[in-house]
Amino acid sequence: MPKVNLILFPGQELRELMQKHLAENKKYPIAASLFFEDDKDKSGFTIRDEITFPANTKVDLSAWVNMNKNEKPILTISIEDFETGYSKNLERAKKKSSNTSSGDDDDFPL
Repeated sequence: MPKVNLILFPGQELRELMQKHLAENKKYPIAASLFFEDDKDKSGFTIRDEITFPANTKVDLSAWVNMNKNEKPILTISIEDFETGYSKNLERAKKKSSNTSSGDDDDFPL
């Protein structure tokens, strides 16, 4: 299997964390699959559904902070079709512009 890199552009808070990580010359990922030395079968990440993207397919990628069942923060990467993602982005921008006038600005800054 070839290695595939997904490039995401972080919001302001994550960007600051990433800049600090780079400035401190840290050489490890900020997120990764779990690996257990005593249980190889439970290690890694298992893709449960077939995922196929034809070449030149435009998609929407987003990263979200969530909590796992043990209430620890996790990073979720979402991949969906571009048109759905674009529509959601336009809705967020419209909501943000209407909320900004009321002083409520809770959308992620890019």
